Amino acid sequence: TLGRYRAAAALIGDAQSVLEAGCGEGIGAGILARGREWYTGLDSDEAAIKVADDHQAASHMYFDVQDILTLSAHEMPYDAAVSLDTIEHIPTDREDDFMRVITQRLTPYGGLVIGTPNAVFDHLASPQSKAGHCNTYTHDRLRALMGRHFHVVIMAGMQDTAIHFGHPDARHYHLAVGIGPRRKG
Repeated sequence: TLGRYRAAAALIGDAQSVLEAGCGEGIGAGILARGREWYTGLDSDEAAIKVADDHQAASHMYFDVQDILTLSAHEMPYDAAVSLDTIEHIPTDREDDFMRVITQRLTPYGGLVIGTPNAVFDHLASPQSKAGHCNTYTHDRLRALMGRHFHVVIMAGMQDTAIHFGHPDARHYHLAVGIGPRRKG
């Protein structure tokens, strides 16, 4: 898990403000916030946010209980957003809403890193994982979703802690990077 956060932090480069959608207990917050001016972690799980608040003491880090699907766009724009292991929990009929809310929170040249397990390997998932993952993605499906919301999309994968660009069906975990949000109402 921490390898995924390190990869996401590298992929967002020198972004000075970062939004994490689905931060949970903030396990990767310190990695994403390191060297940046501002980090905001959002999650709908109140208990998880309490844990995150209790374990992060940095003044440039902020956690809040929020349902990402109901966020408004009026708050400060972020240079980058990260959402790891979250989108597979968003129902299919709400995936574009999820993306729209995030893109509305980004600067015009902002970027988003999405990380999610590869649906090609769903047959190997545990019953608990299958129960929680209502919307898994193949490479092509995730690429299409990102393309509807970003001008530039780069697809990669992860095996353990290594990012790779090998065959999409050989990637256990997708990393999708979107740059330059397309603004939609």
